[in-house]
Amino acid sequence: MSCTWLISLPKNKIQLSFSAFALQAPGPSCQDGDFVEVRDGEYPDSPVLGTFCGSNIPSDTFSSGSYMLVQFRSDESMEKRGFVTSYRSYDTSNGKVF
Repeated sequence: MSCTWLISLPKNKIQLSFSAFALQAPGPSCQDGDFVEVRDGEYPDSPVLGTFCGSNIPSDTFSSGSYMLVQFRSDESMEKRGFVTSYRSYDTSNGKVF
């Protein structure tokens, strides 16, 4: 299974937070099983901000602009609970989080 979400905010940057995270434990790399990949932009080839797998809740991830692409990929070898994530807007010019 593959799911993709594009987060887009007019003007402000994006802070992505995970409150729960339980995916398949990684093999030699996260791409060998289930993983979430976060990209800094709106395109599949935008720079990678992080690739997450296993059961440790990832740290907050911040975009450099107003787009963030979140991709989840899963194989059928093992079933775990998944993840819960949320995002909010932040403006680095004044340090405010909305």
